[in-house]
Amino acid sequence: ANCTAADLAWVVPHQPNGRMLEKIVEALGVPTEKLVPVVDEIGSVGAASMAVGLDRLVRTQTIAPGDRILLAGVGAGMAYGAMLYRVAP
Repeated sequence: ANCTAADLAWVVPHQPNGRMLEKIVEALGVPTEKLVPVVDEIGSVGAASMAVGLDRLVRTQTIAPGDRILLAGVGAGMAYGAMLYRVAP
C-alpha cells in the first residue's frame, strides 16, 4: 500500500488478550497513541475486537479525510489478514 506505520492515523488490531495486543503493536512498530484498545475494558471478543474497535474509534475520536486506518487480525496462528482503509474526502 506504499505506506509505513508513520503514515497510519489509527490501528485497530485483533485483540485476543492484553499481552498479545502488546506483541502485535510491538511487531507493527505502531505508537500506542494510534491504537484503539478494547480488550482492556471488555476482554476478549475474538475477531469481533476489530469491529468493536472500529466502532469505538468512530464514536470517540476525530477521524479526518485522508486518514489511513489499519485493521489487522490473526487466527490461531494459522491465518492472518489486514485491511488498510483511507477515509474519503
